[in-house]
Amino acid sequence: MRRLAFAAAALAAALLCAPATAARPYGVADLLATEGVGRIVFDPTGRWMVIERRRPYRTAARFDYNQQTGMLLTELLKVDLSDAAGRGTPLMPQDLAAGVLAGPISPDGRRMLVQRLHDHSFDLGIVEIATGAVRWLPLTPELANHGATAVWRGPHEVLAIVRAPGDLPRQLALGWEAQARLQLLWAKTREGQDPSVTAIGSGRFLDVRPREAPARLVRIDVRSGAVAELARGEFQDIALSASGRWAALIENGADLQPQAQEAIYTAFPARRRHLRLVDVTSGETWEPCPDCDVTFGLLDWAKASARLVITARAAGPDGDGKALVVIDAPRRSVTRPPLGDLVLDLQTTRNEQARRARATWLGEDLLVFAHDRTGRSDWYRLRAGGAQALTRSMPQTPRQVAAARAGRIDLVAGGALWEISTSGAVRRRVRRDGDRPLPLSQDPHARAAANPVAPTDLVLSGPRGLVRERPGHDAALPLPPGCANPIRGPEHVAAVCAGPGGRREVLVGDWTRGWRSVLTLNAGLAEIEPAVLRRVAPKGARAPSWLYLPRTPPPARGYPLVVIPYRGAVYPEPDPRFEVGAFTAYLNPQILAAQGYAVLTPSLTYDETQGEPAAGLAADILQVVDAALAAQPLDGQRIALWGQSLGGMNAVAAAAQSPRFRSVIAVAGMHDIVSRWGMIPVHRWVVPDDTASIGPSGAVEGAQARMGAPPWADPERYLRNSNLFSAGAITAPVLLVHGETDELRPEQSQEMFTALYRQGKDAQFVTYWGEGHALASPANIADYLARVLAWLDATLPEAPAAASRSAQ
Repeated sequence: MRRLAFAAAALAAALLCAPATAARPYGVADLLATEGVGRIVFDPTGRWMVIERRRPYRTAARFDYNQQTGMLLTELLKVDLSDAAGRGTPLMPQDLAAGVLAGPISPDGRRMLVQRLHDHSFDLGIVEIATGAVRWLPLTPELANHGATAVWRGPHEVLAIVRAPGDLPRQLALGWEAQARLQLLWAKTREGQDPSVTAIGSGRFLDVRPREAPARLVRIDVRSGAVAELARGEFQDIALSASGRWAALIENGADLQPQAQEAIYTAFPARRRHLRLVDVTSGETWEPCPDCDVTFGLLDWAKASARLVITARAAGPDGDGKALVVIDAPRRSVTRPPLGDLVLDLQTTRNEQARRARATWLGEDLLVFAHDRTGRSDWYRLRAGGAQALTRSMPQTPRQVAAARAGRIDLVAGGALWEISTSGAVRRRVRRDGDRPLPLSQDPHARAAANPVAPTDLVLSGPRGLVRERPGHDAALPLPPGCANPIRGPEHVAAVCAGPGGRREVLVGDWTRGWRSVLTLNAGLAEIEPAVLRRVAPKGARAPSWLYLPRTPPPARGYPLVVIPYRGAVYPEPDPRFEVGAFTAYLNPQILAAQGYAVLTPSLTYDETQGEPAAGLAADILQVVDAALAAQPLDGQRIALWGQSLGGMNAVAAAAQSPRFRSVIAVAGMHDIVSRWGMIPVHRWVVPDDTASIGPSGAVEGAQARMGAPPWADPERYLRNSNLFSAGAITAPVLLVHGETDELRPEQSQEMFTALYRQGKDAQFVTYWGEGHALASPANIADYLARVLAWLDATLPEAPAAASRSAQ
């Protein structure tokens, strides 16, 4: 252990410390040259590791994929883990104008599914990992948004969900398809021969919306390339039984509308969803539960049988994912395990994009994560005689199963490692303060976020580094400085580690030989001198905030201060998005600090259930600001707010509540909650066949705004939280920035600008055409950041003069 700790320190010194060079400030050119890492995937045998490397941002072939531009920049590198000195090398021949994404690897570790994005096309391929030989198939794959969309059925066969030829998944079309469709519709009007019409409906007219072409489930022979169709439907998720005979699929059905009194949220289902089982050997299909409205997040087969568990919407309000259904495929039986007074605990992702139940199998018994009438959450084993609480004796309840071995599962909770046997016996084994289990990284997909595949051995990550528990072969591996969020494979671990400036190293850890570097990123950013980082902890605060200070000496009255608010954001540690070496264009403290501005990212804890996103916002921000002013050389007369999305809304709201803020920059913000509630995003309006969605109204009634009801049910709540109706109180100049195709429509900024214009107040409204919720074009990013700096210079006039604000 001591020798490995010394080796880790030596490696950090050798790899993560650059030779002495002249330090220089960070600029826009550096931001646009940033490289990155996407997924890191290990093959099941432990021989290969595949890295998604993202080329320098400015080198993308096109930028109309908006927030998916990173996919177009992705290339695949392989690392032969049997070679102790091997580094990342190209997996296969790759075109710089295309992006290639990693898919699942075959059970024998020989082949990998890959996806290629180029020229508004999306292709599926199969690559031989050792040789790099690739076969591209005439298939358009589905993205794994809600679960898996391709699975290996042995080493030579793949089951895949594929879309109609040339029909790209919605995320890859958001940036350009509506514009292309508009050109066709405008041409029809100009020519006068065909109607230029779209229609969507409600109530008994709900079905007027056109439907996209159905997807297909296909079987692919990877040796011959032969493709056979097994089923058709709007499939979104697939899971294969342990025997490989049964494929379970979740498919979209009819459009679904909420009931008038029903609570809705961002990801409120706009379609009914059904379960389809396919007998892969015979091709026979079966819909085992026609009346079930299936929810995403749980599609799990028992390991030793063909029993499947899913969740479905229960009757009544807020019933998403609250009912369990178990299907026995060979017997064609369907049961609904009684939960009694228990309620399934749902994992709710940020902004309520998804709600997923947690469940797993312990032998043939089903374990579920649920809470009782007291509100305490526990893992329960469901049996015919009732539910048995397995974790009740633990001081804290773990939300994730750390490992599943023959006859037991392991969990980490309350600073200890616990073991639960199939008999239900609970045993505390050892103390593990601060440790968390590392799941296997093989086939990342959305469903694994709530229900990751539990490995058969246990790897823990904590303050002392990594520890692996394997019968007779326990091992420890210290984590080098600068490394965070390690990823594990069957026999190795990997980490992306921060070096000097913006340099990054991808390290591979071997349990006996320690760490080695396999890939260097952003070597040209090693000489960058990042902002000085200081912790800010107001008295009584539940979490710290972080201050980014310039490297240059402060002016006589201190640095001007720019605050980046985002209500509900809490930063126990500095946000990795704001490091040199991360690509963050819409809010970047490092760019501002290099130009003489101090930047504060405050932790703004917020109880969203209050449904008052604007209430007391300025006071919460100023509590952190005042703590920073007391500790650092800052000018309290030169304070600006800079926010994006909810942060843009927060910036304007806070400015209406206090004159201490002298300048405001609001990017892609929501300012009129009533109109935001009702506006249909452009893509859903122009391309109605692509999706049905409750959309903005769900995000307003739930998520961060948390209005809790439609506007007519509580109009006063909407008015007092909408910036438009407090425009008269704003005294600071306001810069409003919006992308034309943003799903949070640019009319939001238009309305706010009109309110300020009507009063003759200082304001600008800047639109970036063809851009979405975050800017993608390098030219637009450079222009935007130059405008931000110029705005701050103009509205905080005592700020230090800048030699040049041009995009460097």
